[in-house]
Amino acid sequence: TISVYDDQAPVFTIIPADYTLECLEDPVFEEAYAIDNCSSLTLTESLVMEEGGCEASYTLVRTITAMDACGNASSVVQTIQVVDLSAPSFTFVPADQTVQCTEEIPFDVPMAEDACSEFSLTWVQDTLDSGCGHVFDLVRTWTATDACGNASEVSQVISVVDSEAPQVTFACGLTNGEVVEVCCESLNGLVMVPVACEIAAVDNCQEVPNVALTETYSGEFAPTETVDRWCVITDPQPLASGETCDNFAPMSVHLYSFPGASMYNTLHGTV
Repeated sequence: TISVYDDQAPVFTIIPADYTLECLEDPVFEEAYAIDNCSSLTLTESLVMEEGGCEASYTLVRTITAMDACGNASSVVQTIQVVDLSAPSFTFVPADQTVQCTEEIPFDVPMAEDACSEFSLTWVQDTLDSGCGHVFDLVRTWTATDACGNASEVSQVISVVDSEAPQVTFACGLTNGEVVEVCCESLNGLVMVPVACEIAAVDNCQEVPNVALTETYSGEFAPTETVDRWCVITDPQPLASGETCDNFAPMSVHLYSFPGASMYNTLHGTV
């Protein structure tokens, strides 16, 4: 009696390699090849998905089995790692804007999308102070984060400005640029300068605008840091010929008043 039997399983000659792919890519299942020493064989396979750390990250376990006519079988396993490394992308981002301090500050929401999973959209707002309370920059930053923690962010800057000057509502009846003339009241050069007007003003953005007074002096005999008033007397007045009625040459008397001191004089011309 001669017994012929087959107890050897098929042998794989080509086994698909393990690999990793992005979640937005389609897996490619390469063929496996096997041979058997005695009979024909059949190849079957199964695919199992093992969950990963997030929605778009998982592992595909592919098991390929070769079985001959006598039921001898051998199997190989291919592992395909699916990962999500791509952050959401923004499809609309609000443009930077400039608004007046009296205008309503707009609020536009950006739009985003993700190729593999759901995502969340969060935002924060920072205020960059200019030192002027109603003039500032708002920086809004939005962050889109997918289920695997990948994130991208965009920012919008809204500049709040004040380009309108305050309006004077009371100026003691004076017009802008008006000249008020005063004269010396005595020979020592005393001048009664009117008290500066306390004006009132309103502003479209600032509840109480700042009002500041600045005084400047100009002219030949304007007060200086060392001389606070002048008085120039020329006597007698010369005739057209240049001589005086009493045959004396003109004489100029300049009186100076120094702060905290008595009057001083200088003489010009001859008596």
